[in-house]
Amino acid sequence: METKQLKKSDVSRIRIAVLFLMVFAVGAVAGSIATKFYIRHQLQNMMHGNLSKRKTRIIRVLSRRLDLTPEQRRKIERIITQSQKRLIELRNKHFSEVSRIFDETSEKIKAELTPAQQAEFDKMYAKLKRRGMLRRTHKRHRRLHHPW
Repeated sequence: METKQLKKSDVSRIRIAVLFLMVFAVGAVAGSIATKFYIRHQLQNMMHGNLSKRKTRIIRVLSRRLDLTPEQRRKIERIITQSQKRLIELRNKHFSEVSRIFDETSEKIKAELTPAQQAEFDKMYAKLKRRGMLRRTHKRHRRLHHPW
């Protein structure tokens, strides 16, 4: 009789251990998924967010980690502002060329696909656009992500 009770308690312990492992696994998967979305969101904000917010974030991190003096902070803010202006000019200058290359690439890929694959490719490309592959930064300018 004692052996049966011992086995029942062992089974109960195993069930508790399995339940604990399942809860842990679900938590790990949920945490991984949440982290993926958080990182994606942060990267999109960093790449496409408001320039003044980005500059503020950069200055805050540099100030905190490097213990900048007020004078260093002012000079670095000017440097970042100048760099941002140059990057915007470069992006705007080459946008139409980059956009053309993406369009050509897309058409070349579609030429290699079956009609069913082309339809799926079109859906994928439309999803990329909805997700922000092409975003307006100004009435006349767009921001571009590489979709591949």
